[in-house]
Amino acid sequence: MQISTLLDGLQKYWPSLSCGSSSTCHEKHGTCSSPVVQDEYSYFVTVLNLFFKYNVTKVLNEAGYIPSNTEKYPLGGIVSTIENAFHTTPSLICSRDAVEELHLCFYKDFKPRDCVVGSIIQDMYSSRSSCPKYVSLPLYFSSGLDVAETAIPWSTYCSSLYQHCEIVGRSIHIVNLDPAAEHFDYPVAMDIRELISLDDVMEELGLGPNGALIYCMEELEDNLDDWLTEELDNYRDDDYLVFDCPGQIELFSHVPVLRNFVKHLKRKNFNVCAVYLIDSQFITDVTKFISGCMDLFLQCYLNPEPRALLSELNQRMAPQFLKLNKALIELVDEYSMVNFVPLDLKKESSIQYVLAQIDNCIQYGEDADVKVRDFDPEDEE
Repeated sequence: MQISTLLDGLQKYWPSLSCGSSSTCHEKHGTCSSPVVQDEYSYFVTVLNLFFKYNVTKVLNEAGYIPSNTEKYPLGGIVSTIENAFHTTPSLICSRDAVEELHLCFYKDFKPRDCVVGSIIQDMYSSRSSCPKYVSLPLYFSSGLDVAETAIPWSTYCSSLYQHCEIVGRSIHIVNLDPAAEHFDYPVAMDIRELISLDDVMEELGLGPNGALIYCMEELEDNLDDWLTEELDNYRDDDYLVFDCPGQIELFSHVPVLRNFVKHLKRKNFNVCAVYLIDSQFITDVTKFISGCMDLFLQCYLNPEPRALLSELNQRMAPQFLKLNKALIELVDEYSMVNFVPLDLKKESSIQYVLAQIDNCIQYGEDADVKVRDFDPEDEE
């Protein structure tokens, strides 16, 4: 088939996140190009050519908008960058604060046109849009694995966890600690936005999104003994709380806010376990695996063989780093610092296994009363 000569390019530049095969994608998306494009091969060649001519990723990278699961960028800046490069207004679809889809629209002669017109453009920047004022550009991979989302946002994990607990009849309370959050598909038991919100800080103090986020979290730290303690008093000792935290790694590594937050919970006699999510594709790259270990699907990386890790790491790094590589591998191996647990949000058994690991860490339910049924012997006649 002619289309087979394009498969490598399609898999690299057009990762199929929702279509089972190229022919399925064509039937779903390619029919509107008829009669300008006559067949499947021409359709995919045309799309690839348009991708290279109107390379949104390249344009955004050159403007400083680098894909990241944690960094926030102004929506208006992203749209303006594309408008200036291609003289057309794109359409964006977001899942919470992450850009999920970005569309460029064309006439049938393949000249770009605005995807939205008139008042709809203004609506893109309003709270009614699916995208907030500041968004992340999440990392996606064309690995060929059967994964719907290669990046698992923490709030997606919280949503799946809540749905699982609903199914099994287990009580769970989710607390939002992200002052930039706007949409939830689960009930929020406590919400930091009742104390402070990112938009208010940015508007009143003129800060950017990252500076405003740190300000909000420091405000939370200042109110641990007031707002947080008052909210926590509404829950019993055996209640199960899940804190949905912001994704910016700097809040964990560069400032003491969340560390002090955990200490506060422990002073209140809460048993605490931190769940650190890392994309499965990242731990198949030895350098990113080591980075993930320090920051704190493949079986060999869930329980890695140290010598194999060291060998691959030495091949990837310059010779002057050999001693450092050896020290890092020994640190990970000898002290058992890191243990990755696989999570597939599409499988209830996988969610249950992760939940069991967390329960074990915090000793959840160990002091619960054992329920015993009394069986009275039947009276002998």
